[in-house]
Amino acid sequence: MKKTILAAAFAAVLAASACGICASALPVRALPAGSVHAYAAEEGSEAHACALPAAKEGAPAEAEGGEEIAVLVVTGTARVAAAADGCTFCGVIETVADDMSAASARNAEAAEKVRAAFEDYGRAEEEYFSVRPMRGGYTAVRRLRFYAQGTGRTEEMRAALADAGVTALEGAVPSCSDEPARRAEALRLALQDAREKAAQLGCTGGLVRAEELCCYASFGPSAEGEVVFEATVRAVFARAPQRQEGRGNAPRPRTV
Repeated sequence: MKKTILAAAFAAVLAASACGICASALPVRALPAGSVHAYAAEEGSEAHACALPAAKEGAPAEAEGGEEIAVLVVTGTARVAAAADGCTFCGVIETVADDMSAASARNAEAAEKVRAAFEDYGRAEEEYFSVRPMRGGYTAVRRLRFYAQGTGRTEEMRAALADAGVTALEGAVPSCSDEPARRAEALRLALQDAREKAAQLGCTGGLVRAEELCCYASFGPSAEGEVVFEATVRAVFARAPQRQEGRGNAPRPRTV
């Protein structure tokens, strides 16, 4: 049967520890405005939900039938390391001339030479280009980002680009070709960490909501080595009221 989403408010939850843990309960009742979706129930069933208003945080209460509705919020973290198989860095090409057209033409010619010099290492993409007046003429500035395949040839690449016409270079940072898969793995492990923490705290409810707080790559100043993907998620667990005779279907936590 098709599922419909009933709203439930999990607002202003207090962090009870460094992991961001909070538990509270309130009676089943109509939801206030601005609540957050949390439960799914079958069509035609009576609408029940559990709400946690900020004004009554930490005040456990019983649902209809004397059962408490527990809410638990847990933060999960994970780190996934991957060997670097490339690096990225930026370079600038700056040219000057007496007029705008000449400055632009010289810059475009230099850019072609730079791209040709980098073909053996990877690819170059343009990020920025401008021409501006200066005393006695015009300056053209073009910014390129270089994506190198493999590691260990940083100095060789930089020397080749400088000879080709690059006038400024930034430091290289390591990269990983399967970055999307590594990020997905870090998020999956972070959610698993949240589940394990909830179980350690004696949680009996199901996962009703999860959100990504951050997922990023970190690395050292060297273009070699490894890339570490770090992820943090916030997971909300809740125990829904039990089904009661003559009242239809009670809401159930959604599985994610």
